[in-house]
Amino acid sequence: MRTRPFRLFSEPERARLLARVEERCAVWARDWLPAGVPWRVETAPPEAREDWLAWGSEREWWALACADGELAAAICGGCESPLALGAAHTAIEALGATLLGAEAAPSFPATFDAGPGAAHTHVVLTAGTTRLHLASSASWTLRQLQARPAAAALTGRRTALAGRGVDLRVILGVAEVDLVALRGLQIGDVITLDARIDQPLEVQAGDGALCEARLGAQDGCRAVSLMSSF
Repeated sequence: MRTRPFRLFSEPERARLLARVEERCAVWARDWLPAGVPWRVETAPPEAREDWLAWGSEREWWALACADGELAAAICGGCESPLALGAAHTAIEALGATLLGAEAAPSFPATFDAGPGAAHTHVVLTAGTTRLHLASSASWTLRQLQARPAAAALTGRRTALAGRGVDLRVILGVAEVDLVALRGLQIGDVITLDARIDQPLEVQAGDGALCEARLGAQDGCRAVSLMSSF
């Protein structure tokens, strides 16, 4: 009996794969779809069809299934002339190359097995009223999951956080007084703190200590000069 490997994806993995496909389809849609034609990509179960065409190699490929006439109508505003059909075929070739992320090898007829298999990616690209069925090889899918996230995404999050404000507190000292003494305080009374003013002060951010500083002044305001982090 022939066995077949099988892979179950987690929700984060499915989200990463869909994001990769959406990024590449966005490039294709910008070049081929008229302005104003809505499009979207969504995961979908595979369909057994006879019009699959694949781009790539036997190991790493993308297969597409769509009637040229449907795509011609989406690209050329309802026109299905020979020129529009030729444009649709060229657009499908461009989509195969874009999904592979490289110049695609010539297309070849594909008998895509829509049954359970090894880590295929199945999505539907809807452009207007046209639906293109897309399926990747397991090798393409697994390579995307093994690739490290782009540094640009991390840089973006850092940039987004960089502008957020942080409240800092400088602790000059602590004093403990009983309620009787507190009620008897008058203007001019002195409360002795547990720290000397010429000693390093603790700077806090949130609930934790951030660094040490010394008390000073700048531009007529009280200020602190940072010394070292904890």
